Amino acid sequence: MHLLGGNTRCVTREKIGTKKGYSKVMVALVATRQLRLAFKKGKTHFYSLPDSVVCACDFETPTSTRIKATTYRILRNTALSQRIKLLHQNRCQICGFSIQLPDGTAYSEAHHIKPLGTPHDGPDIEQNIIVLCPNHHAMCDYGVVPLDIERLRSHEIHQVGVEFVLYHNSEIYVGSELDSS
Repeated sequence: MHLLGGNTRCVTREKIGTKKGYSKVMVALVATRQLRLAFKKGKTHFYSLPDSVVCACDFETPTSTRIKATTYRILRNTALSQRIKLLHQNRCQICGFSIQLPDGTAYSEAHHIKPLGTPHDGPDIEQNIIVLCPNHHAMCDYGVVPLDIERLRSHEIHQVGVEFVLYHNSEIYVGSELDSS
């Protein structure tokens, strides 16, 4: 039995070989009240737990259901995004961070400041694209951070459109309680 955090315990139910033979343990991640009470009473072996506790543990691996779906998506100009990423050396225009993958390549994400989809219907043009790390990309998508065109890392060839930054700050950015103080 191992305490994993909180009231969750890891118990095992497979034979584990040792030099002195095998020990039987049960495999489950459980946080049931019955099991916690059983452990408090010193019942740490699989066969000494009451059947009601053992039955409360779900040992089955959940199965995923798959369905066929057809959808429409906006075709982006990936060559344009790649060009802007290269101009910025795959560095986030907000924080300057660049992710280096195990194969040595850099990773970044192209973010459309005014989103392409409905209801925003932003254009797929270089003035509407900035290069971000995954964290800042998610923050911009969810309106967690405002954009400041003066603070964005810039490149002489890539000009960010002021109108798109203004759109982000008025329509996407949701602000916070700290903003009003």
